[in-house]
Amino acid sequence: MALRILSDPIFYPLQETNQREFTPLDKPRIMYQYYDLNKKAYEIISNTPEIRPERIKYIKGFIERGSYQVKSEEVTQSVINDLCMEQILLKKR
Repeated sequence: MALRILSDPIFYPLQETNQREFTPLDKPRIMYQYYDLNKKAYEIISNTPEIRPERIKYIKGFIERGSYQVKSEEVTQSVINDLCMEQILLKKR
């Protein structure tokens, strides 16, 4: 699965301790930092397995003890989120 960056850079307001205004020369530096962070995030995501055995083992223990509870609202929201994300990714192609 190919991942794409779907957002524009997020600029946070200046902190009170540093009231210097941004200049046109700051934009390339900020953009470089933004893309560098996105590259690192992409590397982490692409190296994370989609199926996590430790999580499966953890949940399986609850199921075997009969104490696993799932809220139907959470399952529904997760399915909707997955479908929406799939549609967004298909439109970006």
